[in-house]
Amino acid sequence: MAIARKGSRQLIIDGVRYRWVVAPKDEAGVGIIVELAALPACRLVSWVDHGVLINPGLVRRAIADALAAGWRPNERGPEFVRRVPALSTVRGALQQCPVCDYFSLPKRGDYDICRICFWEDDGLDVDRLDVHSGPNHATLREARAHFLRVGACDPKVRGSVLEEGSRGRFQRIPRP
Repeated sequence: MAIARKGSRQLIIDGVRYRWVVAPKDEAGVGIIVELAALPACRLVSWVDHGVLINPGLVRRAIADALAAGWRPNERGPEFVRRVPALSTVRGALQQCPVCDYFSLPKRGDYDICRICFWEDDGLDVDRLDVHSGPNHATLREARAHFLRVGACDPKVRGSVLEEGSRGRFQRIPRP
């Protein structure tokens, strides 16, 4: 049975579109379930430890690991199950988002999505304000202006951001 569109996310890696969800918590940890978005065949189930932040960057690494280990997502077969300890390593301090200036990203340039403004961090920084960001379909200058105006990197994603009253646990140091 294919992953439902509702409640799942998509990720494109090397031109291939994948659909992914997080499985309900189990004693073994938390499962990341991935399959091809079009014509799903063989599912990947990649287990990580409880408490690990699951984000597009982690899913991207899980897919790369599985492909290197022999996962063939376009061939029918049983689920390809992996537990890769390196995917469960806890990262250090949070990094500053280039759009909202909150310290909300586990690592810069790893395609994590900022919970504060919903920017997908592709590594651009404030020294390159006018470079177009592929995943975000905007420049940092445009996204920063949107954040100041509506509290999100794009007005269309306003419903996906962390409400202003819930941002207190994140530090913010505004940059020019």
